[in-house]
Amino acid sequence: MKKIKRKKKRLEIKLTLNEFYLKELNSLNEKDIIFNYINNDSCYQLNFIANEFILSKAILTTEKNEYDQYDFKFYKEFKNMEDFWDYFSETNSWFIDYSILYHSNNKPHLLAKFIIPFFNQLRKNHQFTFEDYHKINQWQNLIWNDEYRATENKQWCSLCKKEVDYSPRYPKYICNECSSKDKFDINGNLVEFSNLGISGGLKITRYINQTIEEDDSQFMCDCTIENKLFFVHEARFGGIVIQLKN
Repeated sequence: MKKIKRKKKRLEIKLTLNEFYLKELNSLNEKDIIFNYINNDSCYQLNFIANEFILSKAILTTEKNEYDQYDFKFYKEFKNMEDFWDYFSETNSWFIDYSILYHSNNKPHLLAKFIIPFFNQLRKNHQFTFEDYHKINQWQNLIWNDEYRATENKQWCSLCKKEVDYSPRYPKYICNECSSKDKFDINGNLVEFSNLGISGGLKITRYINQTIEEDDSQFMCDCTIENKLFFVHEARFGGIVIQLKN
């Protein structure tokens, strides 16, 4: 109980996303660079100038990989970050279409207010592939900051849709209740999963007619739960993780 209270107290002293956004907005200085990003043929830079957000553009070349090497020219202006976000996220594939150009002078945390809710909705509907999630994590890392509450990042069970703890490592895992449901292999046999021992590993136990077969030769195994396809693997620090395959 004391541990829970301490955790709750630590959470309460941290900022909400809106509070964090206002703090970052008020700390901006003239000509600050919010962030840089690239697509197939252009490099972009968003600056804070005269209380507006100015987007500049430069031609992308293979010889240049730092934003201070580019000849940026005025492209668009926005009265506020909300207007910029509407433009930037016009397509839902923005996080795939654009890549981040990192630099220590950037101040990208203003984007947290917009990026986190967008990715929360993706996770709620599971509208992404594991390949997509590599890009999602890059954007999440760009805006990560210990000042706002970690619980602003949300995630849902990929089977029953109940909210679960956020896990950037396992974006499509199912909750404990769903993990305890009957699981079947591709041949329709009842199957269970466990670790080989305290050192981890994956143990597959199949119930075929009146016999029990055990298999410890695989690192990953497909199964179905309620006619949905999942894959099972050992968790990084022990235990078993079941994730939606698609």
